[in-house]
Parts: sequence; C-alpha cells; structure tokens
Amino acid sequence: MKNLILTLIITLPLTLSGQGWEQVYNDTTRVGISVEQTTDNGYIICGYEKNNPIDYTILLKTDINGDTIWTKVFNKGECTCVKQTNDDGYILSTNHYAGILSEVIKTDSNGDTTWTKKITYGFLESIKQTS
Repeated sequence: MKNLILTLIITLPLTLSGQGWEQVYNDTTRVGISVEQTTDNGYIICGYEKNNPIDYTILLKTDINGDTIWTKVFNKGECTCVKQTNDDGYILSTNHYAGILSEVIKTDSNGDTTWTKKITYGFLESIKQTS
C-alpha cells in the first residue's frame, strides 16, 4: 500500500503538468516546417501554403498561448527554417522551383520584409544569424 501511495504522489504532478496547448492554424493546404520560441515567450512558425503551381511562404507569429498575432504570406516558395534575430525581427530561408532558386528573407518584428537575398542553384535547409 505504501508503494502505491508513493507512486501516485510521484506520478500525479507529472500527469497534471502535461501539454500546455495545441493549436490548428488553417486547413490541409498549409504545412508547418520550422517553429521557434521567441523572446516574448510566443512562437514564430514558418512553412508554406500549397497553391499549385506556386507555393507561398507562410510566416505566423503567436503569443504564449499559441493564439495568432499576425500572419504574413510571401511569394517565395517553401520556407525551410526561421530564427529570431537580435533586433527582434526574423530571418528565414526559402526554396522554390525545386532548388533552382532560394532566398533568405529578413523581416522586422512585425513580419514586414526589410531585405532579401536570392541564391541561384542552391537549396537552403537551415539558417543562423551571424555577427
């Protein structure tokens, strides 16, 4: 009996803590690829929207509870990675036309584009801010 009580006392807090929230952001035409927690404890999510013949990059900002703050759509293909930058903006990598053209997109904290850099004949899978 003591073992049973001890087991319940140990496992009950683990069971109650569980998952904080779960969120569905659109329908089956959108695919999430990269998620990162932001400095305000929200999340930045990038992916793409299937819209044949061209895919659109989706950038979505949420609050701490996963509720959407804003969504941006770019005509840049499929987003592969997103990171928050030191200035609270975001940098993301995209690929379109089957690796014939890739782009790095830098945005401000509201998801508005500040600059882009095209890369011909390359495939970007990850991105990282450098000094």
